[in-house]
Amino acid sequence: MLTRRRSTPLLRNVSICAHCSKRELRDIARLGYEKSVAQGTALTHEGEPGESLFLVLDGSIGIERDGDTVMMRGPREYIGEIALLSHSPRTATVTAVTPVRTFVIPGRAFRALLGRQPNLQCKVLETLALRTPED
Repeated sequence: MLTRRRSTPLLRNVSICAHCSKRELRDIARLGYEKSVAQGTALTHEGEPGESLFLVLDGSIGIERDGDTVMMRGPREYIGEIALLSHSPRTATVTAVTPVRTFVIPGRAFRALLGRQPNLQCKVLETLALRTPED
């Protein structure tokens, strides 16, 4: 289980937290909890409501759309922000390819956090821009 003291350096390794201050990291650590997921377990299901943001601490995940694997992600990544920001259903099913350790932040807490930390909000928007294919 992550404590605030232990979670701060682990969260700093996640891309959206890399430039956060220690105080900001402590704020993030207070919002969430660690969750381990067995290989083959789905973290999200395409089309379902999004309730949490997942920061991947260890392991690999596969992202599927319409039943096709479209990409793999690993430590330092995060998933679930699109549904939370847009208040829309999940855009993909995400499954643990290996055992995965995540840090979960509930959606309401994530949205409030973005309001309090503009630099984090910018980082999330930058990542979204890079993930979205150009038309």
